[in-house]
Amino acid sequence: MTVTLREITKANWQECVNLKLAPEQEHFVASYAYSLAESKFQPTFVPLAIYAGETMVGFVMYGYYPDGVPPLGHRYWIYHLTSNYRPELGEDSAYITLCEACGWEGIKGRSA
Repeated sequence: MTVTLREITKANWQECVNLKLAPEQEHFVASYAYSLAESKFQPTFVPLAIYAGETMVGFVMYGYYPDGVPPLGHRYWIYHLTSNYRPELGEDSAYITLCEACGWEGIKGRSA
């Protein structure tokens, strides 16, 4: 299965905001809706959907942080990288989703 990064558009933004974060991530990672809104006001932020074939399986947003001084400022950062939470897979949901998307049979003793 081919994994691609695609632009968030009028046609797929609702699918994106309906992706689920794992419950333990909710306090550490901005919601998809917040990240999309943030990208509209931070012109250097680029939000992209992660697709496995034709199925949206995750979200990534990267951007240039122009403020401050190195090592934190004037750098590109990945601000958000998550996959859709699938409760039936438990705590390995993100790992298994990405393994399936990439066609991996399993890594480090885990199986997808």
